[in-house]
Amino acid sequence: MSDLNLIFYKEFKITTMAMRFNRSWPYGKRSMLCKIQGFLSYFVSVVCLFFLLYSMILHDFPDEDYGEGVKNGMIVIVSTSVVIKFFILIHHRESLVNLIKIVQNDYEEAKQFNNDDKTIILDYAQKGKDICKIWIVIAAGASMMFPIKAIVLMAYYSYRGEFKLVPIFDMNYPDVINAHKYEPKTYLLLFLLVFPFDCFAGTMYVAFDPLVPIFMLHMCGQLQLLSQRITGLFSQNEADIKENLRSINRKLQSIYSFLKTVQNIFTVQYEYNLKTTTFLIPFAFFQIVQSLKNREFNLEFVFFFIGAILHFYIPCYYSDMLMDKSGKMREAIYSSGWEHNANIKNRKTILFMLTRTTMPLVIRTIFYPICLDTFAGMTRHSYTIYNLMNAAWG
Repeated sequence: MSDLNLIFYKEFKITTMAMRFNRSWPYGKRSMLCKIQGFLSYFVSVVCLFFLLYSMILHDFPDEDYGEGVKNGMIVIVSTSVVIKFFILIHHRESLVNLIKIVQNDYEEAKQFNNDDKTIILDYAQKGKDICKIWIVIAAGASMMFPIKAIVLMAYYSYRGEFKLVPIFDMNYPDVINAHKYEPKTYLLLFLLVFPFDCFAGTMYVAFDPLVPIFMLHMCGQLQLLSQRITGLFSQNEADIKENLRSINRKLQSIYSFLKTVQNIFTVQYEYNLKTTTFLIPFAFFQIVQSLKNREFNLEFVFFFIGAILHFYIPCYYSDMLMDKSGKMREAIYSSGWEHNANIKNRKTILFMLTRTTMPLVIRTIFYPICLDTFAGMTRHSYTIYNLMNAAWG
């Protein structure tokens, strides 16, 4: 395994390509064209958000069309999330560059590792790639299913000799637009509004959501390496113990600093994710059940339902793994055999490391740790909301 050559933007190219596509890639200067594209993406997202809120508040719920209201509410949550995610990636460009550089530097150092250590690095990098693949499937399925469904239905109606225009996403617009939305010119303008938003939203989920799991998996790999190194540390000679212990301590400090940077960037968004996923799951499931009652099958909402679950489950799962790895690191420090070493400086370093690892490494929202217990609590709330919706509107 001497040919280990991991490069961040190539290893996770699905996510980095999505970031380049929607102009959120943090490297390089933002040209005028890039800024214009970013502004247009923001503008389209905000306009779509306005129309969705208009339809939901002034038409769907007053007309007691709760199915449409729930559907539009889902897209409102998604469009708001997309706007926030794009802002975070642009606003924290420098911090993201620093995080990517740290990961890349660790990959460069890994070239000097033995084969077993290289295998650990590769395994965690591969898990990050798998997350990127999951998100490209979910995002493509959820976003592209709307225009594909519209095109297929128009082709079907044309085949039957009953051609009519089918919107990508049907909703009620202000009267001046709503009266003409099925006319070719108005339909084309609305298509040119909704389709770019659809593409932008899909790429934002692929660009944003794999990042934190990738960073958490990298920290897990580094902690596993440190745990292995400290286990047999005190069987070495005194000079090697001093040098290697200092190196392990520095690396441990850098991991905690790395986590702090991740927290500073993503904490608010994960609080938003926790709150909105609590509603997205029952909203999507409600749409699926209602369509089945009408003898229909809306595949796009199946993707929404699966995506809503994974949207919070994946970071919870890997944050739980990170917490477990940090706990094992503390155990490895304590059981490393330090009690047989009489050097006071070494013992002070061990005490410092034990004190630091008292606080487990975990990603947090503003109020909660992101872990499987938090995910379980969120799903219970979602189930309660679904039961209320089903009782009131089902």
